[in-house]
Amino acid sequence: MPDNPTVFISYSHKDEAWKDRVVVHLGVLAKQNLVSVWDDRRIASGDDWFPEIEKAIGACSAAILLISADFLNSNFILKEEIPRLLKHREEKGLRVIPLVIKPCVWNQVDWLKKIQARPKDGRPLSGGNEHQIDSDLSELAKEVAGLMSMPGVETLPKSMSPVPLTHADRAKLPPVCRLPERHRMPYRSLGNGFVGRVSDLWQIHDILRESKTAAVEGVGAVMGTGGLGKTQLAVEYVHRFGLNYPGGVFWIDADRGISTLISQVLEGAKFKIEGTLKEDEQLHELWRMLSSSQRVLVVLDNFPEAEALQPWLPPQKNIYVLVTTRRRDLTCAHINLNFMTPQEGIGLLDSGDRKFGQNAKALVELLGGLPLALELARNYLNIRTDLTIGRLVGEIKKTGTMKALDAFAKNYANELPDGHTKEVAATFRMSWDIASDTAKAVLQAMSLLAPVSVPRKLLKKVLALPAGDIFNDPLSDAIGELDKKLSMINLNEENEPWLHRLISGFVRSTIEKDSGLFGKVADAVVDEMGRVQHDKDSSAYFELEKIIPHADALLASEFINAEQAMNLSNYLRWHNRKWGRYRLAEQYGRQSLFNAEKGFEPGHPSIAICQSNLATVLQDLGELQEARNLLRKALASAEKNYEAGHPFIATYQSNLATVLWVLGESQKAKDLLRKALASDEKSYKPGHPSIAIRQSNLAMVLKDMGELQEAKDLLRKALVSDEKSYEAGHPSIAIRQSNLALVLQDLAELQEAKDLLRKALAANEKNFEPAHPSIARRQSNLALVLQDLGELQEAKDLALKSYETFLNKLGPDHPSTKTVKKNLEAIESDIAEGQ
Repeated sequence: MPDNPTVFISYSHKDEAWKDRVVVHLGVLAKQNLVSVWDDRRIASGDDWFPEIEKAIGACSAAILLISADFLNSNFILKEEIPRLLKHREEKGLRVIPLVIKPCVWNQVDWLKKIQARPKDGRPLSGGNEHQIDSDLSELAKEVAGLMSMPGVETLPKSMSPVPLTHADRAKLPPVCRLPERHRMPYRSLGNGFVGRVSDLWQIHDILRESKTAAVEGVGAVMGTGGLGKTQLAVEYVHRFGLNYPGGVFWIDADRGISTLISQVLEGAKFKIEGTLKEDEQLHELWRMLSSSQRVLVVLDNFPEAEALQPWLPPQKNIYVLVTTRRRDLTCAHINLNFMTPQEGIGLLDSGDRKFGQNAKALVELLGGLPLALELARNYLNIRTDLTIGRLVGEIKKTGTMKALDAFAKNYANELPDGHTKEVAATFRMSWDIASDTAKAVLQAMSLLAPVSVPRKLLKKVLALPAGDIFNDPLSDAIGELDKKLSMINLNEENEPWLHRLISGFVRSTIEKDSGLFGKVADAVVDEMGRVQHDKDSSAYFELEKIIPHADALLASEFINAEQAMNLSNYLRWHNRKWGRYRLAEQYGRQSLFNAEKGFEPGHPSIAICQSNLATVLQDLGELQEARNLLRKALASAEKNYEAGHPFIATYQSNLATVLWVLGESQKAKDLLRKALASDEKSYKPGHPSIAIRQSNLAMVLKDMGELQEAKDLLRKALVSDEKSYEAGHPSIAIRQSNLALVLQDLAELQEAKDLLRKALAANEKNFEPAHPSIARRQSNLALVLQDLGELQEAKDLALKSYETFLNKLGPDHPSTKTVKKNLEAIESDIAEGQ
C-alpha cells in the first residue's frame, strides 16, 4: 500500500496520450511526495493484471476518469473498474473526478451525469489550444493537491501506521511491526532482548530520510540473543521501521555480489526479469520495476571491502539503501558504532539470569566493550554459577596467554578492540571448551561454509549424523545448546542456524588440516547440489536455492579439487537453467568448462562434457553459432576417445542435431539423430529413457520435414517407454505428450492432441513454479490446437500467458518469444475476424 495518497487513473488505452499528459501534471505533486499516481502501465510484466487493478482501486484516495467515447464503450471499464470505484465512493468517500478529454454524450450516462465533471461544465479538453489544455490540467492538479491535504485522507490504516517521528517517541525503542507485503528478511528481531542503541536506530532513520543512503560502520557485529552490532542494528531497524517503506524491504547478502542483489530482490518482490539480459541490464530493469512513488528499503549487509558502492546504488529517488560494512572509507553519511560503554556493558551482562551491577565494570573494560565477547561471557557466567566476576576476569587473563589464540587475535585485530584482542579471543575459547563434542563438530562444519544460514540437512550430511526423531535428534540438541545455552549461533526465520563471522574465524583455527573435515564439507555440498540431476527429486528445485551460497563459497575456497569444482559449477549451471536464470547458468557453465580445461589435458572427456553442457545454455539464449561450435568440438573429442556407437557420441550427436535443426540445417540434424538413435538402440535395452529422447528429437525434425507418419510412430514409442520408466506426471512424459500432440495436430487429429496437451500442461503446473518456461511451452502448444478447434478465447488466454513468460525469461528478441508472439497475433486476428 502506498505511503502517499494514491490517485488512480481509469482510461481507455486508445486515449493513452491524454493519460500521459495528465500524469505529467500530477507528477509535479508526486515529486513533492504529496501523491502517488497509479495507472495500469505500472503493472510489471508477468504480474496478474486484474488483481493488480483491484488492489490499486482498493488502495486509492482519489480516482480520475478520462472520459471519451472509447472510455464509455469499454466493457472492462464499465463492468469491472467503474462498479468498484463507485462502491468505494459510496462506502469510503473516494473522490471520483471525471475529466472529459473528447466530445461524447457523457451527460446521458446515468451514473456519470451525477458527478461534477472537469474542466468546468464538462468542456472537452481537446477543444482548447495547448495553453488552455495545460491550464486546465494544472487546475486539476491543484484540486487534487487540495483534496489530499484534507483531514481524513490517510496513507496507511492505523493498524499499519509507520513509526511516528515525534520527539517523545525517540526516547524509547520503537515496537516491532509487521513487515510490508513485499519483503525479504531472513533474520528475526530480538524483540525486548534488544538493549540500548535506541539513538543509533533513530540516527539511521534520520540519515535515510535526508540522504537516502546510510552506512553503519562498526567493529564486532553481534549476533547473539543480546547482540548490538552493526548487522543486528540493521535487523532491528528493518523490523521496527519497515512500514515506513511500503514499497518493500529487501535484505541482501552483499558480500556475494550484484547477481545476488538482483536475485534476492526478485525473490522478495516476486518480480520476474528477462533471464537473457546481462547483469548490468538486469540491475537497470530491477530498479525500474521498483521505481514507483512508494518508498523501498534495500539493506546491503556486509558490503564488500574492495567494491565501489556507487554501482550498487539505485538512481530512483524512492529507493533507500542501508549499508553495513567493516570498511571506514565510504563517503556517504554513516554511523560509526563504538564499543559499549561500561554502563551499556553492565546492562548487557545483567540481562541474563545473574545480576552483577557495578562489579561487572572490570569485565566490560577487560573485553573492550565488545558486545559479542560480553554476550559469550554472560552465558558462560550463567553456566558457571560458581564463578564471580573477579574469578572470571582471572580465567580470561590466564586463557589469553595461550599461544593457540595468537594467530586468531592477529588475523582479526582490525575487528577487535585495540589492546583487548587476546582477552576477547579468550572468551571464544572458554565458550568453545564447554561445548559438547557434537556442538563443536557442528560449529566446525559451519565455519567452512558461507556466513549465512546452513540447512540442517546439509549439516547432517557433512557430519554423518543419524536422522533421529523428535525426542532424540543429536543435531537439534547441539543446535539448541549453541543457541540457547552458549549463544554461539543464531537461528533465522526458518529455524536454520547461522554463525557470526568472528566466531567462525575462531572455530576455523581449531580445525586440524588433516582432520578430513574439509573433504567432507566439499563432498556434502557437491553431493547435495548433485540432486539437480534427479528429475524425480521434486523437492530439490526449491531446497537447492539454500545451498547456492555454500556452493559459491566452496568454489572460492582452497580445499576443493578440480573435479569437484567442475562438477559443482556444472550443477549450479543446471539448477539456474531450471529456474530460467540463463545468464547465471551461462556463467557457471563457462566456469565449469574453465575448471575442466585447467584440470585436465586437452581432449579429455570431461572437457567435452562441459562443452556440451554450456552449449545447451547458449542454445537457450539463442546464441546458436557458439553452441554449434562447442558441440562440434565435444563430438570430435568423443569420437577420438570412444569406439563408434558409444553413448557419449550419441549424446553429442543428438545435442548438435537440435542446434542444427534450429539453425535450419534439418537434413544434417536428421542424419545425426538417426545415427544417435541407432547407437542407443545397440547400447541399451528397448524402452530405455535415452532411446526415447533420441526418438523424440528425431520425430520433431521429421515433423518439420513433413514426414509425419514416422514422426508419429516414433513419438508413440517414446511416450510408451517414458510411461514405463517414470511415474505419472513426470516432466519427461509431458515432453513426449506435447511433441506427439504437435504431430497429431499436423495430421488433423486435433481432439487427441488437445487431450495430450492438457495432461502435459497439468503435469508441468504441478512440477514447476508458475510462469516456468516448460509451462509456457505447453500453454503455447495447447493454444495452437485450440485455435484449430475454434476455441479462440481460451487459445488467446493461454498464448498471452505463454508470451508474457517468454518475454520475461528470454526477452523480445529470442526466437521462442517471437514465435509465441506471432502465434498470439494470429489468434487475435481470428477473433477479430469472427466478431
